[in-house]
Amino acid sequence: PAHCGGVQSIANVKDVTLIQISVDKQYRAGSSSGSEKIITIASELSQTDHYKTVVLKTATSLQDIILVELMGSKPEIILRGTVSKEQYQQRADRLRETLRALLDLKNLNVVIIAQEKDHNPPSDDFSGKSKLLHTMQQGSFMAPALGATSTQWLQDACGYVIQIYEDEVMQEMS
Repeated sequence: PAHCGGVQSIANVKDVTLIQISVDKQYRAGSSSGSEKIITIASELSQTDHYKTVVLKTATSLQDIILVELMGSKPEIILRGTVSKEQYQQRADRLRETLRALLDLKNLNVVIIAQEKDHNPPSDDFSGKSKLLHTMQQGSFMAPALGATSTQWLQDACGYVIQIYEDEVMQEMS
C-alpha cells in the first residue's frame, strides 16, 4: 500500500512492466483495484506469452490491501480488537483466492515475495549463541508475515521456498 511499493528502482528497466496495485481510501466493490485487479491481470496473463515472469511484491502488502477491502475504508492504524475474527478469516480466504490466480499460471514463472516474521519467537536468552543460530535451534518458524493458515497454504502451494536472512555482523576492533 506504500506510495512507491518499493519497486521504483525497476520502473524504467527495459522489458519490465510495473503495475501498482492499491485501493482508494473508500474501497468500492467492483472497482478495478486491489485484489480484483490482480485476478484480472492473472486472467490476461494466461492468454498471452508476452511475459516470461510475473513478480508479486509483496503478499504481505496484498494481505493489507485485502483487509482494507473487507473493512470498507483504510484504517490509519489497525488496532487490536478492531478487526473481527470473521474478517481475518475472510482476508485469508481472499488472499488465497487472489494468489491462486497467479500460481495457476502455467505459461510463465511466478514469484511471490513476502515479508518475514518469526511465528514462534524464542526467548531473549541466547546463552552465548548468535540470535540466528539460537532461533534455528529452538524450533522457530520463520515464514511469510501472513496469517498462519495463509503462510502454510502459500508454502505448500509453491514449488520452491527461498528464505534470505542476515545475521548480525560483528567486527573485532584492536
